[in-house]
Amino acid sequence: MSQKVLIVDDDEPTRAGLAMLVMDAGYRAITASTVPAGIKLLTDERPDLLLVDIRLEEYNATRSPPLSSRGLRIRRSRRMRVVLVRSFSSSRSRLPR
Repeated sequence: MSQKVLIVDDDEPTRAGLAMLVMDAGYRAITASTVPAGIKLLTDERPDLLLVDIRLEEYNATRSPPLSSRGLRIRRSRRMRVVLVRSFSSSRSRLPR
């Protein structure tokens, strides 16, 4: 069975793009657009990797990562890797060249 990657991002184009990259790399992509949905998938699916937007509407992951295994107090037999992601969806929020 291929390894699972959970992608939690409230921006649909970003979520879809990340899922496509993950699947092209041979992994199974699981996606959620909200933190509650991500928490449910995290506990139900037990992914190998979590990609989470650090600026989700409901939470600010830089202060208190709600989707990390430590944040949920989930006991696991192995460690899950967590990658904090930030995308810019408008030209005004892009970094200068």
